[in-house]
Amino acid sequence: MSILWRSLFQHPANIKESEHSFFIQLADIVSYAALMKVKGEMGRLTPWQEATSLASLYDTIPVTVLNTRASYRDPLGIVRL
Repeated sequence: MSILWRSLFQHPANIKESEHSFFIQLADIVSYAALMKVKGEMGRLTPWQEATSLASLYDTIPVTVLNTRASYRDPLGIVRL
């Protein structure tokens, strides 16, 4: 039984590059937007990120499509570790 269990995890997960999946591209951009928002709040954006207003990118996403239940501490659902 233990050999069968290990054989299930020997192969890598179903890895898919962003260029082949619109869903993964969407997840990538939302996570990047959240990162830029948090970095902006901490004052840790690079000059080009500040110049392009990337800190406000997350705010352009409608709240109705965000998973706000991901974090009850943040009204926009950003999980802060």
